[in-house]
Amino acid sequence: MVAVGILAMLLAAGGVWMLGFHPAALAAATHGYDAALTDARELAQSGGNGATLVFAPRAEGLAGFVLRVYAGRPNAPGAVSATTAMPLVADASVREATLGAPPFALFVGASGHVSGLADYPALATDGTATFTPLAGEPACPPAGYTLTFTSPQGVRATRTLPCTPVGFAPVGAALPNPSPTPNVPIVTPTTLIYHWPADAEQQFVATEWGYTHWFASTSGLRCGVGVASYPNVLPAPYAPPYDAAEGAATPAPPSGEPFSYPNSAGASMNDAPARFRLDPAAAGLCAATVSDAFGQRASALVQVMGWLTAGYGGKSYTHAGAPLTIAPNAFPRAGSAVAIALAKTYDAEALVPLVAFDAACAPLMRASATSGTTPSTPGATPATATLTLTLIRAPGSPVTCGGTIYDQYPNALLGEGIAFNAAFGSGPLELWPPAVQYPLAGKSLPNCAVNQPKAYDGKGWAAADILRGGSSSAYFPSGTALASNGYGCLFTGSAGTTPVDMSTDQSVVAYRAGGTGTFTISGNGCLHALQPPTSPWKPVTGAEPGPVGYKVAGAQPTTGCSYQFGDTASTSPATEAAQVIEAPCTLLGTANNAQGISFSTYYLPPGASCTFPNAIYAVAVTCSGDPVSSVTPGHTAAAFVKDIAATNPTSGWSMTQTIPGSPANPGAGSMTITRTSGTGTITLDLQYTDLTAATGVFGCKDKLNGTTVLEGLAFTG
Repeated sequence: MVAVGILAMLLAAGGVWMLGFHPAALAAATHGYDAALTDARELAQSGGNGATLVFAPRAEGLAGFVLRVYAGRPNAPGAVSATTAMPLVADASVREATLGAPPFALFVGASGHVSGLADYPALATDGTATFTPLAGEPACPPAGYTLTFTSPQGVRATRTLPCTPVGFAPVGAALPNPSPTPNVPIVTPTTLIYHWPADAEQQFVATEWGYTHWFASTSGLRCGVGVASYPNVLPAPYAPPYDAAEGAATPAPPSGEPFSYPNSAGASMNDAPARFRLDPAAAGLCAATVSDAFGQRASALVQVMGWLTAGYGGKSYTHAGAPLTIAPNAFPRAGSAVAIALAKTYDAEALVPLVAFDAACAPLMRASATSGTTPSTPGATPATATLTLTLIRAPGSPVTCGGTIYDQYPNALLGEGIAFNAAFGSGPLELWPPAVQYPLAGKSLPNCAVNQPKAYDGKGWAAADILRGGSSSAYFPSGTALASNGYGCLFTGSAGTTPVDMSTDQSVVAYRAGGTGTFTISGNGCLHALQPPTSPWKPVTGAEPGPVGYKVAGAQPTTGCSYQFGDTASTSPATEAAQVIEAPCTLLGTANNAQGISFSTYYLPPGASCTFPNAIYAVAVTCSGDPVSSVTPGHTAAAFVKDIAATNPTSGWSMTQTIPGSPANPGAGSMTITRTSGTGTITLDLQYTDLTAATGVFGCKDKLNGTTVLEGLAFTG
């Protein structure tokens, strides 16, 4: 409350500072008024005798007004005192609909009730105010107060101020008022909101200007049909009279009804509060109505929200019941999710589910929420939402863990949280990668080392890890990583930099959450000599995956391979797809030479050979350039291999060719390029004979030089 008051004073001070820049005169006046009113209300609630706002003219006839905040109301000599709140000095003018132009005053009570008086207080030339005591509180106009602020340019803004706080509504017909003042009782706050039926006790106060006798409940110890109740302290009042004479005055409070006397702890009694306590009991709405000794009534609306309720498996769970138990098979694997429906009656706010996991569940699960329906008014139709619990990592062994489901209200975790638990047993057997591509023994796949396999994730041969919730790599129990690079080539080692060798290294990670025993392996026979590594397989214990080794020797290229992994604790295996490919030469791309004849570039790994049949002489040709004339495709051109040209290094490359007949009539033949070592590029130039005399040849004719056309066939290592 003090912090709010300080903030209000700072805002008021900021309003004065901003007025030095004049363009924002209207905004500064309205903002400064808002801050001053907030400050006055805080003073009224904390000081016991309300607060006073004084609107005064500016000195020396300047346009605008000065607004000051005072503590107390003028109900006795010296009852009003200055505060440290900075005054608002406004260039804009102000006028109230019934009070007119400054000077005038507004009086704010502890309950929020407001009244006002024109031509008050008396002001000296230096602005000093003299507050003549008032015999009674001035009447508030039925429509309240409307203040109109006008800028020097004529732009207007208004602020309205009701007599009583927004939401106040007397319950029942008011009886004739025999009080010497025309005042009626006021209840503050006007609404008590409890967030569940066992929420903490709250209190409200009844006030009435100039009234010092008791207030009493009109419904006994209950509010509504068991919605809330007054703690039974009878025959004592909740707040005692301020002196013994008041306690002995007639009429006496009604017997059997909760009652309370106004008491301001030694401060002014003109608007002293009579305090009542109220406990929630059941979900619903009711009006806590109190009456003064003259039969005048005032009420506070009481809203008790229902318990947070979770629906799962056809049952409902609340804080007061047994924990919500999730079925053991609800989370068979990482990524499995369970949806829990949440509801809360007599709640007109959007329901926001929250979860506190215990230490065992925290690393395994995550929670997400989806909003549902939110009623416009509190009632039996609940606010709803859905909470989704997702398993992000299977536990290492069978475990039962849980947590508490709650909502956004203060202390809901302990006050209305719903306990839940989940049991995790042996999860499914998981593999990474889900498929593997192998080269022939002693060979290599494009962009991979000799004997290095590739990982496949179902989308391409550049797999990301999909084991154990999508981590960046799969780990062996020793801490060694198994991962793939951008080409899908498998690597191992602590940094994932050592190529996997299919003849000696493990290439697959098998994992079962909560499993026990050792791994087993079987295949369909397409992979020769498939076997585990020489060291024993890692038992499936805890959260540690087990490495699976293999050796491929003498296999032929195939795409129909698969083998299965299991463990001795389960009969549900996981299938690993595989293929063995020769792939000694991989087409990297095609291009056209200057004569418009296509040529191709192949990747040739170390230790591999590429054999090309005589179709090499029937390469697809696209004619382009100017001037160019095409020739009829579909025939073998008269050609021979002219030479071999290679870039550094050239060692380790060789070529053999078989071309029967003569260069003028090559017929069928073949050509083999072999790379045993070295790196670089080897380019073959195929020289075609004179195309000017050829008919039906497969090529293009250069009109400017029709004697020779070269086609490049490059091999890159």
